[in-house]
Amino acid sequence: MIAALMSQIGKGPHVYIGYAPADGEFALRLANDLKARGRAAWIDQFGTKPGGLSRELERQRWMVTAKLYLAVLSPDAITPPNSVADEGLELLRHGIRTLPILYKDCEIPMPLRGEPYIDFRGEYAPAFERLLSSIRKKRSVRTSQP
Repeated sequence: MIAALMSQIGKGPHVYIGYAPADGEFALRLANDLKARGRAAWIDQFGTKPGGLSRELERQRWMVTAKLYLAVLSPDAITPPNSVADEGLELLRHGIRTLPILYKDCEIPMPLRGEPYIDFRGEYAPAFERLLSSIRKKRSVRTSQP
């Protein structure tokens, strides 16, 4: 079953993006830009293929096959019930690399504080290039403290 799911995703690091609904426009841009640069990326806005898995099964498929979880952080994303930190902590426990994406000023949630992050609060293009570099190197780059 897992092998069949993996074959449907494509090549390269499989990136699962967690975000709050209020940050959907940014998350969609990030996912589309990653895909344009040859990275297999998924957010729930991509939906499902006709006759394919349900949205929840598709989300679970990406979570179990992800090599990298991008946690888009903003005030909305760290406030329950939308906390991406909870999802990130669960994935960290399963050995999935988690990379916080600091999108808007907010306190980095405790479960993610030890993880280096990419700061997107300034210009998008340089931050995106740092993200790609981090993905290629399989490590993260701390760019500043919030």
